[in-house]
Amino acid sequence: MRIFTFLTALLLAQAAAVAANSIYEMTLKTIEGEEVTLAQYKGKTLLIVNVASKCGLTRQYGGLEALYQKYKDRGLVVLGFPCNQFGGQEPGTNEEIQEFCSRKFSVTFPMFDKIEVNGTNRSPLYERLAGPSSPFAGKIKWNFTKFLIGGDGTILQRFEPRVAPDASEMIAAIQASLGSSTPPDAKVASMKEEPNGPAQVYADRIAVLRGLLDQLEKGESEAVSDSPHAERLSDPELIRQAIRQLKAGEDICTRCLMACGGAS
Repeated sequence: MRIFTFLTALLLAQAAAVAANSIYEMTLKTIEGEEVTLAQYKGKTLLIVNVASKCGLTRQYGGLEALYQKYKDRGLVVLGFPCNQFGGQEPGTNEEIQEFCSRKFSVTFPMFDKIEVNGTNRSPLYERLAGPSSPFAGKIKWNFTKFLIGGDGTILQRFEPRVAPDASEMIAAIQASLGSSTPPDAKVASMKEEPNGPAQVYADRIAVLRGLLDQLEKGESEAVSDSPHAERLSDPELIRQAIRQLKAGEDICTRCLMACGGAS
């Protein structure tokens, strides 16, 4: 059973990495019209959000800016992507959107050109974030859906629109990705803190598993329905055990896990 739970974490983290690695190869246009590559954000934790100016959730701009100000020195970058697909609630030009965000919420985090997040004209970025190969696949339901991306490009978590920027689960996931100043266990804390070191790897996996567990507890079983390991990944208790093992800093040979197929 222990092998199965740790394998759950391993497979989920690896699947997320495969889906997200090419994010850094993408070139996108900023709200000012400048073309930039997401490679400039390698090593940063990203919170990618589809935003709108005339939505009941528009006030979340304030919370997103507060998050950015609090954690930007530790490596968090919020990226805002205006989208007019939900109730026509982002009808303005890029200039109007930028002026609104600056005037109403003093937004300083990077904003990008208006895009589509669903349908045949969906941005390639959202194809990576929510397309079939993503660990959090599924149609974007509304404005202010949030995707948390680890410093290595791994898609760590998807937060639905009504999860506020200051929600405890979001703060926990962000801190885990950044490397919390108060690690959950002394053994993990004793590991050398490197961008891709053991502590960061474990923290990223914990964040991924917590996100999956949250979706399962909400009855969103489609999160893993397409996985060949769906039966194990759909068992909340197995996921909780995997989180406990990772928090304890248990060092299990991943090559053996893959070879033995989860036998204990």
